[in-house]
Amino acid sequence: MTRRSVREYAQAVRARYANGSKAEKGRILDEFTKVTGLHRKATIRLLAEVRKAKTTKQRGRPPGYGDLLSPLRMIWEASDRLCSKRLQPFLPEMIRVLRHHGEQRLDAATQAKLCQMSASTIDRLLRPYKGRRARKPLSTTKPGILKNLVPVRTFSDWDKSKFGFVEVDLVAHCRESTEGFYLNTLCAVDVASGWTECVPVFGKPQELVKQAVHHMRQRLPCPLLGLARTTAANLSTSASMTTAANRRSFSPSRVPTRRTIAATWNRKTAT
Repeated sequence: MTRRSVREYAQAVRARYANGSKAEKGRILDEFTKVTGLHRKATIRLLAEVRKAKTTKQRGRPPGYGDLLSPLRMIWEASDRLCSKRLQPFLPEMIRVLRHHGEQRLDAATQAKLCQMSASTIDRLLRPYKGRRARKPLSTTKPGILKNLVPVRTFSDWDKSKFGFVEVDLVAHCRESTEGFYLNTLCAVDVASGWTECVPVFGKPQELVKQAVHHMRQRLPCPLLGLARTTAANLSTSASMTTAANRRSFSPSRVPTRRTIAATWNRKTAT
């Protein structure tokens, strides 16, 4: 007999064995050992045992952050999907800002649990949502040939130690889509001093961009010696900036210190 057949046989006679007299139990044992070939003591243990239902016990600590997934995901989306190591230190500030603007209402206990959450826990909770419907970066520039028509000087004319060499870019306030009309900001950073000028632009017409560059040039504390565009692919604005500046114009792809310039720009526009 197979082990399964022995257990089925034992299950069938177990109730009769438990309720029988001593003589009847002896006859059942004799019959069981003769049919199965088991030892008498093994048969007694098998017929006397009470099988319990198997219970699966979860290992490890019980989950303590399951109810925080919804507010955590909202904070993560509001921060433009920051990585956990960068998001974790700013959780108290993000909670305060969202509460101030009426976007999220959390009690004190939930806020305390969110703030004490580690970066690894944030990664574990947000793992199912990473890479799903990620927002693609927006760009307001288009490839073109106009940048080849703009006069470009070589890197030998660029001196990052002198005041007046400025890097400029147009920042689009278009929210989630670049369709339609939206405002822009002409941001200029003097590489040597870090002086920053921001001029609003009503749309992107060529004349308005020229006026913005002219206002930026008037507000600079030093003469404008060079103009570097971070995006030279925009058809109308590249020519507008160059014409309005009426000075030396540098292409970032031609300047060997573009890494230093980009680092300066990113540091100034980090906020």
